[in-house]
Amino acid sequence: MSGKPAARLGDIGSGHGCHFPPTPAIAGSPNILINNRLAVRQGDAYV
Repeated sequence: MSGKPAARLGDIGSGHGCHFPPTPAIAGSPNILINNRLAVRQGDAYV
């Protein structure tokens, strides 16, 4: 978004920094889409 990194529902990440194994995002914004997938916000859940 505007040249900044963005995560989408189902993208792999940790949401906690580098000390946790990467898992898919399971929650996102209900009304913001990036390439037809929900945008993941800071604080949204990962598996």
